[in-house]
Amino acid sequence: MKPSDAGIDRFRSVWKKEYGEDLPHDLAREYAEDLLALGKIVYRNRIIARGRAPPTD
Repeated sequence: MKPSDAGIDRFRSVWKKEYGEDLPHDLAREYAEDLLALGKIVYRNRIIARGRAPPTD
C-alpha cells in the first residue's frame, strides 16, 4: 500500500507540528511507507497469534 499525496501532506503537517521541522516530500514518503510496512507486520503477527492465516497481498 502506497500513501497518497494527500496523506503525505498530512504526515508532513503533523511532523511539522510535533517536531517543528519541515520534512521534504521524498523523505516524508519514505517515513510513511516505513510506518505502513511496520503496521502490516504488526497486523499479520496479531492475526497469526489468534490462529488465523495471514492475509495475502
